[in-house]
Amino acid sequence: MFAAPMPAPQNSFVTLNSTFVVLHLVGWQSGGCPILHFNIQYKAKYQNQWISIPDRIPANREKTILGQLTPDREYIVMVTAHSEAGVTQGEYKFRTLPLQYSSEISLEPISDREHFSSCLSETRERAALPPEHHAAHPGRRLVRRAHHSRLQRGRVSQEAHPGQEGAAR
Repeated sequence: MFAAPMPAPQNSFVTLNSTFVVLHLVGWQSGGCPILHFNIQYKAKYQNQWISIPDRIPANREKTILGQLTPDREYIVMVTAHSEAGVTQGEYKFRTLPLQYSSEISLEPISDREHFSSCLSETRERAALPPEHHAAHPGRRLVRRAHHSRLQRGRVSQEAHPGQEGAAR
């Protein structure tokens, strides 16, 4: 028996930046009946009016970007997945990063306080590298990770990943 689509979990669906977010549609499960397309609407948390993306997003698109967002603002995104077995809505809440953050942040869980501390310390060490090091390694980026609840409280852990490109680039 087939079921309606199942939403992607919050911690793997949204990648944040200051003025845009990447929505990883590939995280949705089909429920056994292929997803036909997605509809997306979003709004700032305290706004009444939803902004709808006018086009249907094909199911074979792995990700989509919501742009022109305001830095350091809470948003709600409503994603609707359509299949022949039914329609499912998933709601995702997040806060865009403040302007001083230029790298993306993925809402992946942080396992424990020790990991959080080591990531932060490693990032501080990398940030202290001389400018000529950064010029010699332009492909290296700083990727920030945070657990959703920590993000909501405004704390962000940072982890450096040499050579890893951001999801939206």
